[in-house]
Amino acid sequence: MSASQVGKIEALLNCIGFHISHDSAPILVIQPTGTGGMADSFAKDRLALMLRDTPALKGKVKDPRSRDSNNATLHKKFPGSHITIVGVNSPAALVSRPIRICLFDEADLYPASAGSEGDPIQLALKCAATFWNRKVVTLGDAGVAVAAENWCELYPAPATDVVNVNGAGEGFAAGILDGLLDATPLADAVRRGLAAARLNAQSSDTCSAEIYAARLVQP
Repeated sequence: MSASQVGKIEALLNCIGFHISHDSAPILVIQPTGTGGMADSFAKDRLALMLRDTPALKGKVKDPRSRDSNNATLHKKFPGSHITIVGVNSPAALVSRPIRICLFDEADLYPASAGSEGDPIQLALKCAATFWNRKVVTLGDAGVAVAAENWCELYPAPATDVVNVNGAGEGFAAGILDGLLDATPLADAVRRGLAAARLNAQSSDTCSAEIYAARLVQP
């Protein structure tokens, strides 16, 4: 539940840049389509420009035109690790290597199944199962994947008649904080966040008058 062109892709790129520069880790970026589609567009129009124009990242990834650079359009090596960009229409690519950082872009455009292999998000999450400090980011209407030490779970977005997407993200953050301040388990705090996001999306106001603690803990 989020509007378009509000900086979600920049958040994703910032995450990639951080791990290339400061915390090397294998990264998987999942796009709705692969080679010749959105994966190529992301690699060429977004990632390549960030690598070129960000001083802290210059020299970390070699030019793909250089020989033996370990830098193809959809698979790039940097000191200590690598980043791979795939489409959900390639289920084998979703599970082909251990991944610590999974980034799901435009997840609302994903098909229900990656070929005959099942939910593409769940497939990709299996790649991160061996990392205790894994991170998962979803961008779209597919829900929220939350990771903590030795635990990872996907929470689908609740069915919502969307009136106004402004404030959905803020509601989600506020709901989680409300749950954590209330000393509830993380899973329950996430559910509060989803409930608050849903109430804001159903309201014409940025912050729904229906958001209060008792409403957030209702099933």
